[in-house]
Amino acid sequence: MYTLRKRVRFYETDGMRVVYHGNYLNWFEEARVEYMREGGVCLNDLLAEGIVAAASEVGLNVPLVVRFEGTNKDEAKEILEHSKLPLIIADSMEDSVDKLIAAMEASD
Repeated sequence: MYTLRKRVRFYETDGMRVVYHGNYLNWFEEARVEYMREGGVCLNDLLAEGIVAAASEVGLNVPLVVRFEGTNKDEAKEILEHSKLPLIIADSMEDSVDKLIAAMEASD
């Protein structure tokens, strides 16, 4: 059995300080994602499709640095590259920082 420790925040409760039942689905999803991540399963291609959909919907016009870890990294990078959105793909956290700084300097 997998356990995800979660601290209940005030805004997640109702007027009687009881957790609002609508939060349970969000918490189940958080636990599912963390369980899969700890097991080495992170479906980055689905994550990339979600990033592209969200960025397209809001009309993203500033650079966004994205870094993937886990499974399907190559498929995810390919999805982002073909999106024609201002997405910058990084390979590591250090690479992410370097690319973010470069993007900020280029926008000045």
